[in-house]
Parts: sequence; C-alpha cells; structure tokens
Amino acid sequence: MIKFNMAPAARSLVDHVMAVRAGEKALIVTDSGRSPSITEALAHAIAGAGAKLAIIEMPPHPMGGVDPPAHVAAAVQASDVVFFQTTSATFHTDTMRGAVAGGTRSLEMWGFEEEMMVTGPLGVDYAEMERVTQALAGLMTDGKAGRFTTPEGTDVSFSI
Repeated sequence: MIKFNMAPAARSLVDHVMAVRAGEKALIVTDSGRSPSITEALAHAIAGAGAKLAIIEMPPHPMGGVDPPAHVAAAVQASDVVFFQTTSATFHTDTMRGAVAGGTRSLEMWGFEEEMMVTGPLGVDYAEMERVTQALAGLMTDGKAGRFTTPEGTDVSFSI
C-alpha cells in the first residue's frame, strides 16, 4: 500500500521541483540497492507529465562522486531532466558537470527511502514557501543589519 501513498510526493518532485514538461527527455537512473517502488512512482508521475521516459538500472557504486558507466553517462548527458535514485551521490562527477553545462536538470535522490516519499518535507506547500522566501529575500536585499536571538541566550548581530 505504501507504493500508492508515494504518488503525491512523486508528482510534487516531477511537477514542482523539476518542472518536467511534455515532450522532454526524462531519465531515471537507479541501482539494485534502491527501492523499485520509488522508481515506479517516479516513472508514473513522469509519464503523466507527458515526458519521454527512460529508466536505467546499474550496479550500485560503493561511494559517491564516482562517474557512472560510459553508456549511462551518455544517456544522462542526452536527457533534459534526470532523477538519480541511486545508492550513492552522482552530482560531483565529470558526467554531471558536462550534463549541467549542457542544460540538463538533475535531482539527486540518493538515500531516499519509501517512508520519505510518504511523510516529511515533500508535502511542502511550494506556493507558501515561495511567498516566504521572496519576503525574506526582500528583507535581506533592503536590510543593512540583522540580529538572531534565542531563548537560550544566543544573541548574534551581523551586517548584511
């Protein structure tokens, strides 16, 4: 049943976080160490957005920062948007530097668990978050100084 409960988070990641559009080339890169139900939820959401979907599963890397195999790297660099649902981070690699330079958008989801797709911050109200962020940006842009205090006694003043 958890698989069905992941649908809202998957749609949020596809529609709001990555803004996947119809006709875009979308890629999910996953590995045998990750939950196939997350891959499936993402795939349904991407297909629902009208993107051209491909899924690649590769062996997990033992640590982050390792380039994927050359044929996976080629698929990443040929995509408009990539979801990395892998065991280890891929972002700090030559593959991703080249892809980002070419305009590819990517989302690192290493370590995501099914429960994270059901509860937690993926249910955020993005319109409200944007409103608050814009208000804070205005204060930071127009402000000259700031002060941060807590009930425990922290009192920090700083220039902006």
